[in-house]
Amino acid sequence: NGEHHDFDYAVRKERVAMGRTGDPRRPTAPAVPGVDLGVGDSNKLSREHAAIEWNPDLGRYLLSCSGKNGVTLTHDSNTVVFGPKCAPIPLPHYSLIQMGDTLIVFLLPEHEQLGTPVTAPLSLTSPVPDPAEPPK
Repeated sequence: NGEHHDFDYAVRKERVAMGRTGDPRRPTAPAVPGVDLGVGDSNKLSREHAAIEWNPDLGRYLLSCSGKNGVTLTHDSNTVVFGPKCAPIPLPHYSLIQMGDTLIVFLLPEHEQLGTPVTAPLSLTSPVPDPAEPPK
């Protein structure tokens, strides 16, 4: 609907599924059961579009995509575009995740290096702001 919503979401479980928003009046409400977080109402988003999951063997979070329009992950100067047939990829601190019109900043607390799952805050912006517009 073109509205801009900023919010934080703390990852408090080993897997967080993200997808299309079910109710435009509640921007983080998912459209279907089994999805934890609604991230926008764009038709570019699948009902279950992506997931962030803790991998205890690797001691880090991974990002997987199940949405047909894919996900873009940027970290440092590296950008990866991947889709539902791709293997999950590591999700480093301060990664930018774009799904449809939604931009997510993935932040890890310092304790992540210890190899145990911790609360990981996400900072979401929906839709992606126009870089030519001054910040509000």
